[in-house]
Amino acid sequence: LSAGEDNCLSGACIDGPCCDQYAPNQSCCCCYAPRYYQAQYGFTEFFDHVLPCLHTGDVILACWPKGEYPGTNVSLFMGHSRSTHVGFIYRPSDCPDVLTSRDLVFGSQVNNTRPLIAQFQSGGEQGNRVKEDGGLDIVDAETFMKDYLDKFAHTPLNLAQDPTVINTPSISVRLLRNVQRDRAFCEAVQRTLTQDWNLPFNINPSPFTYIDCFQNLPCCGCMVVNPSLKAGFICSEFVGQMYEGIGLLSKKNSIAEYVPNQFDTTRRLLLLDGVQLTEEYYVVGPATYAQRAADGYPEMANRDQRQYVSTNPGGFWGVDISKPILDLLAPPAAPAPQMLSME
Repeated sequence: LSAGEDNCLSGACIDGPCCDQYAPNQSCCCCYAPRYYQAQYGFTEFFDHVLPCLHTGDVILACWPKGEYPGTNVSLFMGHSRSTHVGFIYRPSDCPDVLTSRDLVFGSQVNNTRPLIAQFQSGGEQGNRVKEDGGLDIVDAETFMKDYLDKFAHTPLNLAQDPTVINTPSISVRLLRNVQRDRAFCEAVQRTLTQDWNLPFNINPSPFTYIDCFQNLPCCGCMVVNPSLKAGFICSEFVGQMYEGIGLLSKKNSIAEYVPNQFDTTRRLLLLDGVQLTEEYYVVGPATYAQRAADGYPEMANRDQRQYVSTNPGGFWGVDISKPILDLLAPPAAPAPQMLSME
């Protein structure tokens, strides 16, 4: 399973039905490497040109490296995609008097023009900062992404004394198109976010979420996985709930059936009313210490001292969270979108 999404049997239980009522497969089936529609950026380009374009309702897709993490390998194998986590972009300046939530650790220290990420996470490495067992966190987007991409700061020492030998995390974002972010939209976002505030992270999600049992057929309706609010959410159920609450996903669907790869470009998420998600704007973290320094991370005083999550406001990179971020509608001079096969 260490090959993850590149295993020749990857996705055998979920890839087949191209008529899926949630997110039909638009990549190749299991014997082929997954394909992504993306524009890849360098580290500095991404944070200079893509980060300012993030607005409420966009999504972030995080890709944990395969190989060393058994649970990650299983998720990648079952999903036939690099995506292991999805989060919901929340930008207070889109409607300041409605979108009143803030970073759950650093609060008003984070300038309200900065995009935040609302996400359900477990505890542990690059996990929830406020709840040991996991749940909802809201964090400055730039800080989280730069922390996530820095395998040198958070990879456990017993897993890799030299992080250069393991695979590198990556991140992509997708922007909503054809959506009106008016007051009603933002009120729906805040209402849905508030109702999910205290739910736990679901540490035992149903394995059937990665198995397409043709639930859209009348004879197979009993195979639909139903959500359990007592059990809580995983990341994709939370984003599914947010999208349903703001009217972008059908309420006929079960949010417990959503998995992270349904929000990336290997699938075509069936959004309502002509709303679409763009291609993926993609960036990879530093693979070597030299590249880490070139990307602006400060030198580590002790390379053997690792932290699951950063505890200072700017994270491992030292982001200035008080700095405003100018509003952009689209990445300027973006590379041409590619259909990428990860062979």
